[in-house]
Amino acid sequence: MAVNSKQSGFTLIELLLSLTIFTSLVALASYSIMHFDTYWNKKFGGFESARVKYQLLNQLNDVYLAAFPQTVLTKNGNEVYYFLGDEKGNTFVTSSPVFSGSGNSAVVRIFKEKVAQHYELFYEEAPLNNTPLVYLEQQLNFIYRVKILSAKNNINFKYCGYTQRFAELDNIAREKPKCFEAYDGVETSLNPDIISIQFDQEMLAFKLSNAENLIEQDGFDL
Repeated sequence: MAVNSKQSGFTLIELLLSLTIFTSLVALASYSIMHFDTYWNKKFGGFESARVKYQLLNQLNDVYLAAFPQTVLTKNGNEVYYFLGDEKGNTFVTSSPVFSGSGNSAVVRIFKEKVAQHYELFYEEAPLNNTPLVYLEQQLNFIYRVKILSAKNNINFKYCGYTQRFAELDNIAREKPKCFEAYDGVETSLNPDIISIQFDQEMLAFKLSNAENLIEQDGFDL
């Protein structure tokens, strides 16, 4: 009795055809994933960037609100206030720093830097770690740094408040608050009440802890 010994299987052409189809499917899948990733980053990457920016600005608001007029000594032994603000940025003491945690005092500085054709706003923090801030020229270790935002044009700082300390006695009229391009605690013996940061047709206004009286002033505007 004759037995058919012919066995079924794939020919070389069928195998090459299968590999070609499989390769095409992998390439199509890779292109689809790449296209989706590009679409996601384009459509939703901006949302994530905006969320991070909002979070940083919210933390910065807490930093400013917890700023307090720290008194320090100059080389001559004079007692002055530790705050310096000018067109480049500002430096002060806060009880609610970003990295050291609320309740731990730190010296912070918020300043601008020009990078290529645009400006960037940075936050730096020097934790005091229970070390008293005694001198105006005391060496500090700014170990934390984070970029807050980028601006196409220049970033401008404005400081609003009073020019000197005053005592409310009887009905003595106090001076009216004003806004300045620079604000030095050595000269004013106090912190400003409001700090504004202007960039790209936007303005951010941050209240310091002593800002309520200024805001209540009728007609006062940044």
